[in-house]
Amino acid sequence: ILIGMTYTNTKRESFRAKVAGITAGKIVKHSADREVDLGSAGAGQQFGVVIRQMTTESDFRPNTGAAPYALGAIIPVLLEGPINVVTVAACTFDGAVYVNSTTGTITSAPTDGFVKASNMKFKASAGAGEVVGVDITVAMINGTAV
Repeated sequence: ILIGMTYTNTKRESFRAKVAGITAGKIVKHSADREVDLGSAGAGQQFGVVIRQMTTESDFRPNTGAAPYALGAIIPVLLEGPINVVTVAACTFDGAVYVNSTTGTITSAPTDGFVKASNMKFKASAGAGEVVGVDITVAMINGTAV
């Protein structure tokens, strides 16, 4: 499975995990200086998506992409660019992305507990539970996310 796999021409940084159990392909919010937590801080621009890291995967067999990061671990986060994630519900190409506020999961329609990610779009159509590409764009005007 290619969850959390990213490509070139991206913006990525490393942050400390505020909680244990964060996995690749999940949305995270910036909770403190150089620290991330699972989920969304609210509707609008989302902070980033956790990137799969092969050194973490090597601790788990078979490598499924679901290896959790420990509390305080350094986590690679994609801030801008394309990445593969799993969608909770079927989605369509160029469709809106909704993020669960606490779990960081992604879906394609307004649902209880999910908020709209204004800086993300699905790159393809996919069925519920399938891997699909998402594009993240960070739009800034005078240093403020829009």
